Parts: sequence; C-alpha cells; structure tokens
Amino acid sequence: MDVPSEILDYLNYSEQSPELFKREYDAYLEVLSMLDKARRDFLADGTEDACVRPAVLRSWKRCRSSCLHDYIGGLRAVGGKALAECRRKSAFLLTAASPVLRDIFQQITNTSCLCFVFLTDAHGVVLDFKCSRRLMPLMENMGMREGAVWSEDCVGTNAVSLALELGENYHTYAPEHYYEEHQLVNCFILLFHPYRCQGHFHQCG
Repeated sequence: MDVPSEILDYLNYSEQSPELFKREYDAYLEVLSMLDKARRDFLADGTEDACVRPAVLRSWKRCRSSCLHDYIGGLRAVGGKALAECRRKSAFLLTAASPVLRDIFQQITNTSCLCFVFLTDAHGVVLDFKCSRRLMPLMENMGMREGAVWSEDCVGTNAVSLALELGENYHTYAPEHYYEEHQLVNCFILLFHPYRCQGHFHQCG
C-alpha cells in the first residue's frame, strides 16, 4: 500500500511550484487562524462560527457537554493484560497492517517531513506507532505510545474519533483538536479493514 497521493502531492508541491505553494500556504495559515479563533470563542461562550465543519462542531459540543477540560496532561493508555488483549483481538489486523504502516512511514520520512504514524483498533487504541526521531521527545511528553487511547471521551475532538464516528477517511487541522496540546499537528486518517477487521492508519505532522 502506497502513501495516499494527496499526501505525496502536498509534500512534493513545495519543490515543484514554490511561488504557488507560498500563496496557498499563506491561505492555509489564514484558515488555521480562523479556526483557532473559532475554537477559542466556542470555549469562551459557545459561539458557533460558520468556518467550523459540522462534524467538528458536533464533537466540540459533545466535549463541552461532557465537561471535558480544554487541556489534557497526557494521553490515557491501556497496558499490560488489557493491551495484550487488544492486540490479540486485532492479531489479523496487525499482521496485515503493520508492514503497510512501516512502508508508509518510510515513504514519508524519505521526503524529510517530520511526522508520526500509528495504527489503532476500532476503539482508538494504538496498536503500532512510528515516529520521526526529532519528534519523539514531544510524543513522549504527550504520552503517545502503544496502548494510548484516542477516543473522543478520552482526548476530545481528534481525527481518530471523527473517523470512528463518520466511518470514513478524515483530516483534521491543528486548531480543530479540542485539547490545546494536540494543536501542534494536522492529522490524516485512513480507514483500514481487511475482511472487516477494522482499524485506522494515522499520519500526523
């Protein structure tokens, strides 16, 4: 399985068309600024901005009604027997998907992009995880590791939880994450379900 063409096209774009890339990158930064303001306004007084996608806004509302704080001190994780059981239940998925994950990670790192990729089960539990060396300290501080749980009730709005809800590939911009500390990365999610053993690939950078 190759890296999705959308990702490689974006990574190669800056080298092929630098001037056009700069214009589009400036527009992208403006989108991030609008979303950041929309999130802060929502957390402050519930203001709903039209620039926020419906699925993201619904997730923000659920997080707010669940009284999730907008800051998290680290990812909740399962370990020991619980993680072993998750891996046992997803044994076929791991066998099929882990080589693909390694291949995706290799292709992306060959572009000099800082990123991390991981595979979860259908409940958002991380089964496999690979990260650029320079990003590893940040990931360790966040608590990112095998067994980390990316469900909405644990970590608020994120691409994993939205893909789980919608049942489709999903991309989140950094400011769309509910928790402040997750806003350093954009995330792209691919659903992967060999013979209906569902899982998710995640590329973040």
